[in-house]
Formats: sequence, structure tokens, C-alpha cells
Amino acid sequence: MNTDNTEAQEYFTQKSADYYRYHYEDITSKTKYPSLYLRHRYTLEMLGNTKGGKALDIGCGSGAMARELLDRGFDVTAADISQGMLDATRKTTAKHPRAKHITFTQQDIEHLTLPDNTFDVIICTGVIEYLKSDDKACAELARVLKPGGVAFVSTQNRASLARFFEEALFLIIPRRLKNKIVTVKQHRTHTPWQLDREMRRVGLTKEDFAYHHFYPLPIPLDRIFPRFCVWAGKQMERWHKKAWAWTLATGFVVQYRKAATQDNRSFLGTGPSRASSVAVSRPMRSGVHANYSKASQTK
Repeated sequence: MNTDNTEAQEYFTQKSADYYRYHYEDITSKTKYPSLYLRHRYTLEMLGNTKGGKALDIGCGSGAMARELLDRGFDVTAADISQGMLDATRKTTAKHPRAKHITFTQQDIEHLTLPDNTFDVIICTGVIEYLKSDDKACAELARVLKPGGVAFVSTQNRASLARFFEEALFLIIPRRLKNKIVTVKQHRTHTPWQLDREMRRVGLTKEDFAYHHFYPLPIPLDRIFPRFCVWAGKQMERWHKKAWAWTLATGFVVQYRKAATQDNRSFLGTGPSRASSVAVSRPMRSGVHANYSKASQTK
């Protein structure tokens, strides 16, 4: 597959064999933060009781979300830039009672070979931070989402205090040490309002949000006191629906909706976009705290 994102493709292919176990099974570790597990649970929390229809899991990873979508009666398209991740998702869902309702396709999110207005739900978590820019990916998500459909998009939070200290640290440490810490050079961060602006530009309106991975101490103190930071961060997850949580959390996931009468031409053409006039909805607040003991829910 031709792609401009070969580094991310190679990175996730290398991680694919052990990805599910590392992020979704070993969540009770006292020294490792269950960040992806929490992002996964909060996304499902926002999805609520929505069942049935067509769902696209773009950046499907090892298949944890695809299996949840099958449980909810969706016809699932599992897509990833990495063939290794697609193989992992195929293995994760192979014995599911509704395994016939999932298809697998290798895709680059910036160049989707999928029809317009196809999906009722799109899950795009842990993807856009590995791209060089947002424009193409956001436009593609809006193009394939049905009018009235919802998309869940996550990224890393640039506005958090922990990120501020991290970036300050990277300005003073030697380049060779920085390269050991940052494993994927395209890894980017966004402020919450930056992502909202990008999505409004393509006609998607914010409806809900959740923050995750809280830092009680600034980087690099989390490396020095890992047990305390994991324990305290988990306690802070009770704030994941608070509007001010962007100051302390390093990741977030947002629910966006496409207008029921949305015309793709309004933002995919060469003329000015009508999507810029869409107002942002007030986010809902459910305040449900993650239950770390229910790891089996993602298996």
C-alpha cells in the first residue's frame, strides 16, 4: 500500500504481536498506567446504548474496540495502516459469535478507499497524532460518516501542564537522549480547542468529551516515582468529565456529530466551507469513574 505515513506503519507493525496484552490485559500494574484501556472505556461510555448500524474502526489496533462493536450489533469495518494490526484484530475477533459481521481492510486514513456517507459510527482513537497534519484525515472522516452519524476522535493533549514540562525538558536534553524517548517522530499533540476547530472546519460538531491519563507530578518526576504517579493518576481519573481537566490530563477523546443534512461538498470542495458556521454543543457530563477491576470487559 502506498502511504506517506510509513514510519507509523512500521512502528505499529512491530508492536502488533504484543499490543493487546500490553494495553488491555495488564491493567492492574502498579508501575504502568492503563491509558489505552481508559480511553477505550470512556469512548464506550460516550457511545452509550447505541446499537446496530455500520461502524468503522479506523486504526483498529489489536481489535479490542472491534469486538465491543460486534457485541453491540454493528457491522464492523476494521481498518488499519498496519497489516500486523489487522492480523491481530482478526485473531481477537475470530471466535466472536458475530465474526461474519466484520470485514478487514488496510487503509491510510488520509486516503480512504471507502464510499461517501457510509458509517453510522466512526472510532478513530490513537491515530491523528501520528500524522503530519490534520487536514486530509479530518476531511476523510467527515466524508465517509453518514449525515447524523457520530465520530470519536482522540489525541494527546498539548495544553496539559505535564506536556508543558515535557516540551521544556526536550529543549534542554541532548538530541540522542530525546530520540530514545520519542519512538515515533511524527507523534504530535493538540489542544482540545485546536481539535474542535479542525472538526468544525469539516462540519463535525462537538457533543461530548473525556480526558484520560492524569499526571500528579511533572515529567520527568513520573519516571522517578512511577508507583506513586500511577496510583495518584488513577485516583484523578474521577475528574475525566470535568471541563478543567485539560490542565492535568495528557490525553482526551471527543464525540463529534455530522449534521443530519450535511453535504460533503460544503467542505471537500475548493470554495469556502459552510461548516465554519456550525456551533459547538455544550458537552454532556456522565461522571462515571473507570472500574479497573473489570479488565475482562475488554477481552
